Parts: sequence; structure tokens; C-alpha cells
Amino acid sequence: MADIFQEVDEAVRTDRFSQMWKRYGIYVYIVVGALILGTGGRAAWQHFTLEARLDNSAKYFEAQALLAAEKESDAINAFTNLADEAGGGYGIIARLREAAARAAHGDTSGAVLAYKRLADDDDISPVYRDLARLLAATRLIDEGASAEVEALLAPLLQGDGAWRHSARELEAVLALKEGRRQDAINGLQGLVDDAETPNGVRGRAQQLLAALTDGG
Repeated sequence: MADIFQEVDEAVRTDRFSQMWKRYGIYVYIVVGALILGTGGRAAWQHFTLEARLDNSAKYFEAQALLAAEKESDAINAFTNLADEAGGGYGIIARLREAAARAAHGDTSGAVLAYKRLADDDDISPVYRDLARLLAATRLIDEGASAEVEALLAPLLQGDGAWRHSARELEAVLALKEGRRQDAINGLQGLVDDAETPNGVRGRAQQLLAALTDGG
């Protein structure tokens, strides 16, 4: 009988964890919005003429307008074309928006491919390439593609890269999904204890950890 109660308790804790992840996992997708826009704008300024920048800007906002009008297919095509043509800052932003639009449209594989195109682009900054890997892993984590997620996260977990803490967060989520509950707890606790963990990541780790342990 005690075993039954323990199984029920474990199920409740895991369900609470899943609810917390669904609630806060979205922040992984927007964690670098300001950074992308700021640095992307500077990159566009350096690499394009004024006319080209204005043209790219107009195309970007046209694609955004299509998305707002719920013309998802047209918006995706517009973002894809801009990403292929623009390069630089606008190209990066457009590719990220393309991927996000594909995911929202139910095309996870297309979104992942778009992220991988960024990740494999040697002409852009490593910080954006690593971001693309992180976002691809985030999209795949609910698809049961554990080996692919691990491969995407592996380079982010080494050294002092900008996204190492977010990668560790996803690594903990993956561990739980694979039934490695203690590994997940250890990973989350490591994030909480790491003085360099960004506040947003630490806050999510604390809440996800509490969902697994009841704060104990």
C-alpha cells in the first residue's frame, strides 16, 4: 500500500513539474529578444546601404503584418525570403521569426531546420549560432528526440558560453522526461547554487525544483 501512495505522489510531483515547464518554458524562446534586435540592428547598419536597410526593414514589417493578420503561410514565406536575401542582422531576425512562425503553425520539423540553418552558418556570430541550437533543442524536447536534443546541447554545456545555463536547464528537463528524476533534481539544484546563473533561469529552476521536491 505504501508503494501505491509513493507512486501517486511521484505522479503528482511530475505533473506539477510539467505544468511549471509549460508555464515558464516559453521564456526560453524570448530570452534574447532585446539582444537580437539591438545587435542585429547594428550588424545591418554595418553591412548594408541605407536603401537596402530600409528595404529589409519594410519587408520585415510586412511579414510581421501578415503574421498579425493570421496569414501564417504567407508570413512564413516572407520571413524565409527575407532571411535568404538579407543576411546580417535582418537575416538573423527573419530566420528566427520564420522558425517561430513554423512552430506556431505546427511545423516543428520545419522550425528545427530553420534553426539549424542558423546554427550551421559560419558567417554569423557564434552567440547566434548557439542560440539557434538552444531553440532547436527546446522545440525538440517534447518530440522524444532525446539523442538529437543531447547533440544540440553538448557544445553549449562546455566552457563559458552565453547560453550554458539555459542549456543546463533543458538538460534537467530532458533528464526528467527520460525518467532520470534524480539527475533532473541534481541539475536544477546546480543551477540554483551557481552564482553565475542568470536570475530568470535561477527562478525557474527553483520553482521546477520545488515542483519535484515540495521544497524539501
